[in-house]
Amino acid sequence: MCFIGRYDQEKNPHLAIELALRLGMKIKIAGKLDFQGKDYFEKVIKPYLAHPLVENLGEIGMQEKIELISNARVNLHPTGFREPFGLTVLESAYCGTPTLAIEKGSMPELIEEGRTGLLVEDFVQGYHHMDQLFSMDRRYISERARNLFNYKIMARQYELAYQKVIEIFEERAKLSEKTLKEMQTTRDILKGVWAEE
Repeated sequence: MCFIGRYDQEKNPHLAIELALRLGMKIKIAGKLDFQGKDYFEKVIKPYLAHPLVENLGEIGMQEKIELISNARVNLHPTGFREPFGLTVLESAYCGTPTLAIEKGSMPELIEEGRTGLLVEDFVQGYHHMDQLFSMDRRYISERARNLFNYKIMARQYELAYQKVIEIFEERAKLSEKTLKEMQTTRDILKGVWAEE
């Protein structure tokens, strides 16, 4: 099993470690430790590092990350906040590795439930579905990720999104212009009414 991400309370690596230990499986964790997560790492993560099934790789480069993910049976993503994207989930999918993730933020957009990973309320629920994750088709996971999340498709989607924003902006500008004209007409009418009195 693997966990990749920041060592802090938002990413919850301790939940990944606890799940692996409950299952009696080795887990390799890799991530960045910054000032925000220092106390969390010292108090929550460090005590687990003495366990023979837990290996801390620290912050690693891209090649090491690819090797870690490719050799893992599952990527664990116990995020505790509404994550806007989840790059490590996509990186895992590119390598054909399924992800067990807390169903928050963008996770339902990245994970095809039951085919490329599982979305759970918490890792207690996830504990009961590990066999399903281990039996997922790694080739399908990788092909799906490469088809849906590549630079050509993403650039096209950005272009469409920007075009939509421009259309909305132009439409609002037209409405504003129309509203201003109607307001001016109403003022002129009212001035005429007041002038008659």
